[in-house]
Amino acid sequence: MGGIPKGWLDYSKVGKPMKADNLSVTFLAFKVPLKSQLTGSLEASEVFGPADLLTKCQDENIRLKLIIDLTFTSRYYQPSEFTKAGVKYLKIPIEGQIVPKKARFEK
Repeated sequence: MGGIPKGWLDYSKVGKPMKADNLSVTFLAFKVPLKSQLTGSLEASEVFGPADLLTKCQDENIRLKLIIDLTFTSRYYQPSEFTKAGVKYLKIPIEGQIVPKKARFEK
């Protein structure tokens, strides 16, 4: 099953909020949070899980309303960790390391 995703440690935990032009929407990029079963070998400062994301948003006064999960797996965390906190969750499985075709998002 494996541990942390390849290159995961190379990314920032949470980016800076970006305001969408002409919309009342703010976008926040973050690396995939990992459940504790996957982060046991990491230093405490390297761990980033669902609770850490929720705490970061609360500390920064960011209202997290929706998570769009683009990972191609469901092994990293349980979506219920967010939905129990009132955050909506949408899964769009996208293979890593490739640019998806436009048709993948058209209905």
